[in-house]
Amino acid sequence: MAPNIWVQSSILFDLAKKNPQIWQRIIGQEISHSVFGKGVVRSIQLEPDLIQPSYFEVRFRLQADSRPDGLTDKRIALIAFEGSLVTEVSVGPDLAKEMDAHRKAKEKSAAAERKELQTHIPVIQRSNALMNSKDHERPKSFLSEREIQALVHLTTMKNWYGIMKTGAILSRRILDGHELQYECFDAARWDNAVRYVNCSITYYNFFMFYGKLWKAEYNSSVDPPRPAVHEYVQLVIKPDFIWKVGTKVCSENAAAKTASPMEASIGLEGLFAEEVVDTKGRRHTRRDKPNNLPTCIQAEVLVHEGIALKDVQKVLVPNIDDVKRAKTPGWHGPVEANWKAFAYRDEWWPPGNDSLKGGVA
Repeated sequence: MAPNIWVQSSILFDLAKKNPQIWQRIIGQEISHSVFGKGVVRSIQLEPDLIQPSYFEVRFRLQADSRPDGLTDKRIALIAFEGSLVTEVSVGPDLAKEMDAHRKAKEKSAAAERKELQTHIPVIQRSNALMNSKDHERPKSFLSEREIQALVHLTTMKNWYGIMKTGAILSRRILDGHELQYECFDAARWDNAVRYVNCSITYYNFFMFYGKLWKAEYNSSVDPPRPAVHEYVQLVIKPDFIWKVGTKVCSENAAAKTASPMEASIGLEGLFAEEVVDTKGRRHTRRDKPNNLPTCIQAEVLVHEGIALKDVQKVLVPNIDDVKRAKTPGWHGPVEANWKAFAYRDEWWPPGNDSLKGGVA
């Protein structure tokens, strides 16, 4: 008898949505759980429409368990098979072959859909095709001196799938104009920058987003509560856009009342001034900041209309279990699990000022 094969749970879940009988074929199989380790599927209870919470019973091997057989029973929400908790499933060769065929068909369909969609979206000029600003040598030299190697765009895992589908990080204007689905951070868009993609330099804006990322998801099916950070990714983008025509920069949050975005080739050095006073009067200084980090962590780079997928250098995720999820939509570039990249850095925020650590931005 041929040995079982470990497969991605997200593919199994996708296939089972079309053929629920698939679930019966994994009863008795091993699974890999991001919290509890490996377990064995004992039973599955499905709701008629597969939308309401369904459950499967798993016995997990827990080292800390006091039972003689080292096993304990857990009931986990079926939604965990989307990859957030159950990351891999051990299946027989026939099912593995069926899943591989499903994956290839889905990738082929997605590629065709992406090609069709892009015929309806304005061409996103790539950074090497965009015109350089008039004084582009100065910002290029400045980036080199400061060892600035990347821009960072924070988004959700769901949006990342959409970015893979369209082939670019698109501005709000293009997304809305073509009625594309996406999750919105700022529904009111206080910065009014609907023609731009917001990025940070070197490190993400933790003051604005940390509370949102690390809010625990108190769901009865998740024990312990899973932080929302697992639903976010950071896209690391090459910094060339800073010396291209159309890019703007702002020394504080672009949505602030006192914000005044200006052409990047002119305003870049101002982001690294010895002191930046933001709209609330907080004084940000160079103290404890590396050379490649702006004086105010909320400083932004606004890239006009969009950023092509080829300009994404790598994807950052908080946990090794999230790597496969980031690759699921067909991304073949680097994915790095870096918990520290999502951290709140107290030393980079003015001492004695309000902190959003642990709260919601």
